Amino acid sequence: MVAAVIISKIWSQSKPIHIRQNMTVHRMILLNTAPEHVHILQKYCNWRLDLGDGKLPSSVPNDSLIIQIPNKMVCKFHKY
Repeated sequence: MVAAVIISKIWSQSKPIHIRQNMTVHRMILLNTAPEHVHILQKYCNWRLDLGDGKLPSSVPNDSLIIQIPNKMVCKFHKY
């Protein structure tokens, strides 16, 4: 997919955009004004932005592409 976009005629006219605010989290913050929830949501939002910007520290030496996801953000698999 990326290769198809790069060789497209419009690639040279494209301009990157950078996301600075998670609108879903922003809306949740506006709807939920409890300070402890706002703090958690802002922390989550900042983590996601850092993830997207490649600012999170690597969890494997010499491999900047591998990061550790905090346990509280991992969905647990349940066998039924």
